[in-house]
Amino acid sequence: MIDIKKHINRQFSKACDTYESDAFIQKKMAEHLMSMLCSKSYFKILEIGSGTGYLTSLIVNKLDYNSLIINDLSLNMLEHCKKRFGSKVQGYLLGDAESLFLEDKYSLIISNACFQWFSSLKNAIEKFLNALDKDGEIVFSTFIDGNFKELKATLGVTIDYLDLATIESVLKSLNLDYTIESKSVKSHYKTVREMLKNFKNTGVSGLSNTTWTKSKLISFENQYKDLYTDDKGIYLSWELCFVRAKRKI
Repeated sequence: MIDIKKHINRQFSKACDTYESDAFIQKKMAEHLMSMLCSKSYFKILEIGSGTGYLTSLIVNKLDYNSLIINDLSLNMLEHCKKRFGSKVQGYLLGDAESLFLEDKYSLIISNACFQWFSSLKNAIEKFLNALDKDGEIVFSTFIDGNFKELKATLGVTIDYLDLATIESVLKSLNLDYTIESKSVKSHYKTVREMLKNFKNTGVSGLSNTTWTKSKLISFENQYKDLYTDDKGIYLSWELCFVRAKRKI
């Protein structure tokens, strides 16, 4: 059984130098998150799961703020961001966002492609709500059920994603004023190995119980190519969810 948090830390730390150039879906998600914001000015912002800082760069370049604090589970990722942003970011929080002690109050808590790793979405959102100021909001994206469905069918990938209805049920149970939307997209690759290399470069690997041998890899390549090829090439499905939420006044 994979310890998911340890796995995330290990894999994403390894992918620190290659993540951003290959994470094209996550970049589109970050850009959509920014389009959902109600304001361009926030007093204090907390970003959960900064990674190499693509969303951070959008915040730095497009928002007015007094203070920006970023968090990540990976020390490598945070060190990368420190070199990249310097004094444009006022604080760096290392650790699991679900167990962080948040003593400040934030006007915006934002996160891109991170909430799917939480052991309890409800507890995490409730924790972040308690760290918001009176008019503060949470804006986040996450992957949902159906993501990587082709890999689940062929490899038995071990990530279990929440479905849209469950996420909305959590938001309702917390009595929030919220908007929620989903998007389905496909990424295309020239070869199966190009797809697997993209996973490695973005830290999304090792989540299958498969022990790879040369013959198994060739067999998988042939099976995947036969089943999941269209006129644009070999494809993979992504199911995305975007949420903006705040406490009801």
